[in-house]
Amino acid sequence: MHPALADHLNPGCVDLVERLMSCHAENRWAKFFGKCNALSEALNRCLGEEFEERRKKQLVEARARKARVK
Repeated sequence: MHPALADHLNPGCVDLVERLMSCHAENRWAKFFGKCNALSEALNRCLGEEFEERRKKQLVEARARKARVK
C-alpha cells in the first residue's frame, strides 16, 4: 500500500503514479495476479528515494536550527 500519492507531495514519481493507476484501470482483474507488480515496485523505490531525500534535507535543517538555538 502506498501513502497519499499527491502530485505536489511526490513530484519525482508522478509518471509512475499515473502509469500504475492506468494499469489498474485497464487490468481490473489481472492486477490481482501481478500484472502491475513491476510498476508498483518501481513506484515503491521512487517513493523511498524521495523519502530519503526529504529526510536528509530535514536533518540538515534541524541541525542548523539547533545550532542557532545554542
